[in-house]
Amino acid sequence: MRESVFARSAPNSLEHLDAVVFGRERLGFVADLKQELVLRAGISRGLLNCTRQWGKSTVVAVKAVHHAFTLADRLVVVCSPSCGRAGCFAGSRLGCCGSWA
Repeated sequence: MRESVFARSAPNSLEHLDAVVFGRERLGFVADLKQELVLRAGISRGLLNCTRQWGKSTVVAVKAVHHAFTLADRLVVVCSPSCGRAGCFAGSRLGCCGSWA
């Protein structure tokens, strides 16, 4: 049986340090080369201008969950033009749907 997505890893483990490895090992998300660049970018805020179906929401969700999972006492804010989209952003993209209200 697969280990829980929320089980903690060692702070010096590769998945703890690398969002690409975290996404692949914990969430089953295999990023392409351009998506890996976004996931590994050391930015706290950013803007993605990409084509349709590129995976913008999924990449940002993986980055946000990795950030929240690996850094203690951090606030992760997701903004969206529509309340519904922001409300279930991470859940719908990562398969963790539930009530976010």
